[in-house]
Amino acid sequence: MGVTINKNLMSRNHTALRRRKSDIKFIVVHYVGALGDAKANTDYYKSTNVGASADFWVGHAGDIWQGNDYWNFYSWHCGGGRQSSGGGKYFGICKNANSVGVEMCVKKKSTRTMNATDRDWYFAYATITSAARLVAQLMHELDIDIEHVIRHYDVNGKYCPNPFVFDTGDVKWADFKKLVEQYYKGEDPKAAADPKPTATTTASAGQGVKPSGIPTSKEQFIADVGKICRSMMSETGILASVVTAQCCLETGFGLGTDSTELVRVNNILGMKAELINGTWKQYSVWDGATIVKRTPEYYNGKLNYIIDTFRAYPNYEQCIRDYEMFLLHVQNSKGLKYARIKGMTDPAAVIHAIRIGTGTSSKPEGYCTDPNYETKILNLIKQYNLTQYDNYNGELLDTGDEDEVETPSLDGLFKDGDPDEVTFVDDKPVSVNAAKSAAPQNASTAPQIAPQTVVEACLQMNAEMIKSQSNGAKWAYYNSKTSQTFAKALEQKNYRVNCATTANWALKMIGVMRYDLAGFYGEKNGVVKWKSAATKTAVTSACDVISIGGKKTIVTAIADGTLKAGDIVTYYDIRHTNIYLGGGRWLDSGHAYAKGTGDGATFGTWIGSTVYGAQRIGCIIRLKAKPEEPTKKATYRVQAGAYRLKDNANQMVHKLSSVGYKAFIEQNKDGMYIVICGSFTAKANADKRVAELKAKGISSFVQ
Repeated sequence: MGVTINKNLMSRNHTALRRRKSDIKFIVVHYVGALGDAKANTDYYKSTNVGASADFWVGHAGDIWQGNDYWNFYSWHCGGGRQSSGGGKYFGICKNANSVGVEMCVKKKSTRTMNATDRDWYFAYATITSAARLVAQLMHELDIDIEHVIRHYDVNGKYCPNPFVFDTGDVKWADFKKLVEQYYKGEDPKAAADPKPTATTTASAGQGVKPSGIPTSKEQFIADVGKICRSMMSETGILASVVTAQCCLETGFGLGTDSTELVRVNNILGMKAELINGTWKQYSVWDGATIVKRTPEYYNGKLNYIIDTFRAYPNYEQCIRDYEMFLLHVQNSKGLKYARIKGMTDPAAVIHAIRIGTGTSSKPEGYCTDPNYETKILNLIKQYNLTQYDNYNGELLDTGDEDEVETPSLDGLFKDGDPDEVTFVDDKPVSVNAAKSAAPQNASTAPQIAPQTVVEACLQMNAEMIKSQSNGAKWAYYNSKTSQTFAKALEQKNYRVNCATTANWALKMIGVMRYDLAGFYGEKNGVVKWKSAATKTAVTSACDVISIGGKKTIVTAIADGTLKAGDIVTYYDIRHTNIYLGGGRWLDSGHAYAKGTGDGATFGTWIGSTVYGAQRIGCIIRLKAKPEEPTKKATYRVQAGAYRLKDNANQMVHKLSSVGYKAFIEQNKDGMYIVICGSFTAKANADKRVAELKAKGISSFVQ
């Protein structure tokens, strides 16, 4: 019955006390009260003094993280005074010193308000199941009976855990305790009676979901899905035939009555909401929309039915992309779960690897539970000749001139070796300072305040490109006859781009290249093709051209930190160029985010999640680092709160303002919203501010 527990122990936010088994008399269940996941919560309490904590956190995907060594320290999870007229049965009886706290990560149907009394907080099924298993295990370990498994609400009346206080979900507090008892007795609740069919969408299910529609025939479904999988294969290296067959099997070719609800929300691969995100979350393209339905699962070779939560997507392509990102990036304690599929060209080997994951044939740990899954997939591939979709060699780029519009020469306006002294506004050379002060003349031109980095340039281009579509612009992929700059493209209404176009435009926008220079693009084998000597000189003067030579894939380079935000990437095995924006996001004006293939494929956006993950990198073009600035004098800052939701941080700012203190919010690298109430060069002054705030009932500390 043992559960897997990940450890990320804190050295703060607890009290030292060596405890015996007889000292611990209660297990107290909580909810996080915000939307963060389990690992992020342990990181937070480990890194910051917040005056609160717990012993365990159970994540959205069912992962369990221990944050406190509860035998040698007790956490601060259920102290404080009475907080409501309800609950409180164990007030003064259950304390931090004689209990263990279990926090359950929680979700919310609407984030317009994040109040403790809101009735739309809910737990994912995976969270409920894992929490029940954990509590049952702790009961055995600590000799605690079910009567001493209680809520925070039962200690001091706090509305925690909200879904089990108001009992608004399918699983009530009484149901949860019954589940705990079943696990405690060694029973398997999943093998219980077949529940009644249901399929209701959450409040978020309809947001952003535009159904592709139920297909009219098997042939239509295969053709639609096969083309998408073939295109994805060029990015990920995962056989299109296998994924196409999986889509057919999971949905009955999009026509199966059991899968109608999923097909309507474009989930054609049975992607569950609570797939273990962890290491692959940054690569997922899922926006959080869900649907709840009845689904068959095999346990110990026996078919059972459970109620589960599934992902909803805006179209088939997003579902397939999400699935393939999952296969490429998800990890468990053994490493990449589906590492075996990389480079495989035999459908039988690929689907076998997907079924067993990091397990074995006799003890699979893969994506599906059906013991006959491999046979069914291979039969579909053979019957419908799905290997026809495995013939795709990637994106080709025309080697002809990118720019065919005649433009005046700017020779003589630039000093050699001084590319940063001049930038461009509407294709005219001006000083950087002038560019910063220039005001936009009309909405049809590119932003007139010059971006300072490649990422800024990319974000500006994409935003203006999307904006132009509202005025009738139709951006499309074409190998030739593209404009020399983004501003010129808008002015001439020449909405043609290829994969290298935006990389050239970005460098021109930040002043690395003159606007009249011919471009460059990535050739195979890591070769950069310079269309003129002047282009090469300009780029290599301002940028490092780092040869990778096919030694790393995109996945590897992101994981080990080789790729940095703003890097322009060329490839080793295909002729392609795109720009890494950081955090698994890319700007790609090739076919990655285009609708259709070849010339004429149209764009809605150029920015999306990681693509070409299995492709090898040829080289990286990166802006040279600027000289380090002199070390600044130390500053002591007073932190008055850290929040996962900006609304909560804003409330603290308003509270500080109401008692006469100014404050501001900044976001740290972990996504937390930090409230800063004063910065001082002398620590004594910072300490004085902390004392003043304490006198007004506001906790704070000096960073």
